[in-house]
Amino acid sequence: MQPIKFKSKTYAVNPQVALRYTCSFLLFLLFFSTGKIGFALSLGVFAGLAYARQNLAIISPLFVVAGSVFLDGWMALAFLAVPPVMFVSLYFIYHRMRRNVPVWSVVLFSVLCALVEGVTRLVLFGDGLRLALSIVLSAIFGLCCTIGGYAVLIRGIKCRFTLDETICISLFAVAFAYATYGVSLYGFQLFYLVFGFVTMCFCASGKQGATLTLSLLLSLGAVLKSFDFYIVGVCVMLGFSASALCSFSRFASSIAMTALALIFWLLKVAVGYESAVLIFVGSMTYCLLPKEVRSRLARPSRDKADTLCAMVNRDRMSVAGRLSSVSDVFLDLADQLDGEDENNPYTAKRLAKEVAKNYCGRCSERNKCFSALGSDTSEVIAPLAEAVMSRGKTTILDVPNFLSSRCVKVHNLLSVVNNAGESYKTKTALGKEIFSCKKVMSEQFAGMSLILDSLSQEYSKNITFAGEDEERVENELLKHNIVASETVIAGKGASSRVALTVREVDVGKTMLVSTVSKCLKNPYTIDKVTDRGEEKTVHLVTAPTFEVAYGISEKKRDGQLVSGDSKAVLSPSPNKKIFALADGMGSGPKASLASMRSLNMIENFYKAGFEDGLILSMVNQLLCLVGDEDFSALDIAVIDTADGGLDIIKLGATSGFILRKDAVEVVKSTAPPVGILDKINPVTARHQLYDGDMVILASDGVVDALGESGVINLSCEVNTSNPQTLADKILLSALGEGAQDDCTVMVMRLIAL
Repeated sequence: MQPIKFKSKTYAVNPQVALRYTCSFLLFLLFFSTGKIGFALSLGVFAGLAYARQNLAIISPLFVVAGSVFLDGWMALAFLAVPPVMFVSLYFIYHRMRRNVPVWSVVLFSVLCALVEGVTRLVLFGDGLRLALSIVLSAIFGLCCTIGGYAVLIRGIKCRFTLDETICISLFAVAFAYATYGVSLYGFQLFYLVFGFVTMCFCASGKQGATLTLSLLLSLGAVLKSFDFYIVGVCVMLGFSASALCSFSRFASSIAMTALALIFWLLKVAVGYESAVLIFVGSMTYCLLPKEVRSRLARPSRDKADTLCAMVNRDRMSVAGRLSSVSDVFLDLADQLDGEDENNPYTAKRLAKEVAKNYCGRCSERNKCFSALGSDTSEVIAPLAEAVMSRGKTTILDVPNFLSSRCVKVHNLLSVVNNAGESYKTKTALGKEIFSCKKVMSEQFAGMSLILDSLSQEYSKNITFAGEDEERVENELLKHNIVASETVIAGKGASSRVALTVREVDVGKTMLVSTVSKCLKNPYTIDKVTDRGEEKTVHLVTAPTFEVAYGISEKKRDGQLVSGDSKAVLSPSPNKKIFALADGMGSGPKASLASMRSLNMIENFYKAGFEDGLILSMVNQLLCLVGDEDFSALDIAVIDTADGGLDIIKLGATSGFILRKDAVEVVKSTAPPVGILDKINPVTARHQLYDGDMVILASDGVVDALGESGVINLSCEVNTSNPQTLADKILLSALGEGAQDDCTVMVMRLIAL
């Protein structure tokens, strides 16, 4: 694009923008030329352009200038100035409110502008019919131009149109044909020039039905102007001839329409030779357009989308391979750290040898001892070293007879052995801590390896868009007035995910989810909605088979500010619900901090994607490393909403209960609380839940007060399907039995969807 230089200033003129506003001006001129209804029709076009975000500072003078060509007098100029002023005010108000201008307000202001013009003419000329006609036309045509203009100018002509957009564009086509049929010069009517060009545009789409429908709509507009019903048959046959030969070449379609128009002229049916000439000019104009322009006017090709899909999937496979390699690196690190020897190198035998070497070896009397023993003194010092390593200190009572009878520095020897023993104990403790850290790091690396491997498998699944499934979804959504400008499907079956880019107004429509589910034969639900400029992207995931309703009832110990029990309800994935209860040892802030620390670590590990067993092992070792004796009993229930599976994990927690329709199952725990032992053996149990089954988790304050039998009897006596009601009843009964400790009850109920 070459800039235009004028008076030392450079102006960049965008040809597309200039063409768009030129066409807008021509539309104003065309509709103003229709006579009495010209103001209402042009007002509708003005409203549609304003809603389609065309510059009001440009279209306003174009509207006024076009109207002044056909309307005379100062009063006409006043009418023409009303729409720009009112629409500028409308957009200023909504801009100050930081809100988008709704369609109804644009149509309302169009009616108000028409009302000003109509009432004035009614008062001055008594033309009541024109008032009613202006109001009705401005409302209907304003709505058509607003909806249709937004679809064409904002989303683009390549996008599919919804039912309401199709109706609005069709009515605009009828009005456009009505206006063009009234413009003629020496028998040459603008209608046939436009008809030839537009028909060729639709022929290129390859859909004969669309071409015939357009021909019918344009002919209806011509009939409204001329009342010559033969035009309908002529236009439909012209459109049919063009679409029938479009598979050969575009020139064949142009020649076919021209030849058929000449035949109608010879038969003296509706058209003259002038019409045939204009049809030929209009159709050949399309045929001679550059290929790039013709491709934009035709339907979008799927080839580009297929190529893009292949590129995306190739990149995903590359990322999957890299993630798999990094996963192997973390796995190797985990194996290497896990292979380190835990054996303690600091033993009593080694301590004895070091004292014999460093102390006895420097003694002036060493030769006497060495000669008597036939070796160094490590064997006779060994009892002293063993005493130090076992009891922490050695005394004169531990000295062997050999040393007491020969060593003249026995008290110094005891001091050296005790000091060396203290050093050894420090080194031993440090070695254990280092080993524990290595074990934790090994498990963390192993967990990272699992997560990366899972991501690798997820990225290895191809995504598709612009395929048959996507096109079917988009077409079905259009039937429900939902526009999906982009559709992406990743995976297949129960693990598939769908992303739809739709208008903001379509996000809340219930038919969106049901239509996608019906087309893909898989139930879906909305996972999240993200912004994407003017539109929204709706992310759909496979809908769960079950939902979980839950209730929580709790009470802190009397005299304490906080409860020592902590709880968490997590949803690490759409099909997994995690309910966790941590009971800190004791009560008050310290117990609360211990239980919260455990739950926070568990929550973060679950969100990161670690496996259940690995999470508990790492949490236990991390709490052991803290070394402040803040222990927690953990009670975890993991419910899979896809199949109703239940995993219960207990560490030092009280018994759990599963309430079924005809029985109550008890899940006991014999493992100590988290943080007591280096090695943990949690009680894990896998159960299958069915619709209506309930799960009860309770802290020791509740179970100690009621006992297992008390909880079971109470659960059977309380005839309720509300988990919150049951939780409240259990807590109230425990308090009635004199419960003094922190009390927490969690009740979950599985509900089939």
